[in-house]
Amino acid sequence: MARERVLIVTARPSDPEGLAALVRAVADAKSWPSVLVVSADGPDDELVSLLAAQGGQATVADAQLPVDEVAIALAGRIDAESIVVLEPEGSALRAAAVEAASVCDIPLWAPATGEPKKRDITLAGTRFSEIGIERPPEARGHIRTGTFWVSTFAAGVLALVVGIAGTFSYLSMPPVGILVSGLAVAGLLVGSRASVPYRTPSAVAAVVLLFTVMLLSADPFGSSASQGSVLVPATPLGWIWIGVVAIGSFATLALPDFGAMRRSRMRVREGAAE
Repeated sequence: MARERVLIVTARPSDPEGLAALVRAVADAKSWPSVLVVSADGPDDELVSLLAAQGGQATVADAQLPVDEVAIALAGRIDAESIVVLEPEGSALRAAAVEAASVCDIPLWAPATGEPKKRDITLAGTRFSEIGIERPPEARGHIRTGTFWVSTFAAGVLALVVGIAGTFSYLSMPPVGILVSGLAVAGLLVGSRASVPYRTPSAVAAVVLLFTVMLLSADPFGSSASQGSVLVPATPLGWIWIGVVAIGSFATLALPDFGAMRRSRMRVREGAAE
């Protein structure tokens, strides 16, 4: 599970130090642990602080909530690449983790029983085996939660604002205007890709930004083809502004989905191991 975002699903532990040791072992393996603790006793600030000190982020959920939906939403939010469940087979929490791994199309690990297997891993003195689960055909590895739709809409609106503001201001106080406008474009495209684990918001931002600038750069009457438009004249600064937007947008659209690539490589490795 090296260099992966790992979601650990467990009930309120009777041994918090043991859970903390597991979180530390995952973090030491250069992975990013996030723990979903299902508890009927409400929040546990001491446990959250203990896990945070070991490099993990803890979320305490009420046992009365639909745990499978909570696990699915959390896995989608952190872009989890594997789930570790600490509860025994037959428990409701184990079933919820299986459902989350199936819907998210990611591997599920649990404490191993029986003979050791070649792909077993040992963390904090506990041996874990991958649990075979049925993956639905529509599983895509991402859960389209409210965060996805809000971030996509926000990226489109910000791209529209940056495109309009940049086109109106890039000629101000040369070269300050073009530098500020270029930084705004870079911040928009990089931020929309880095702030969420989805590629769609950055793609929407790139398309909206490019379309906005191209629309404002056009001369609707075609009367000054050699001079450009009023807002974007055919000057070095005008061409630089169009180039910054075009190159940034096409680079963002061409950037692959590294999370999907990692999941594909994991499935190839799983198939080879079988």
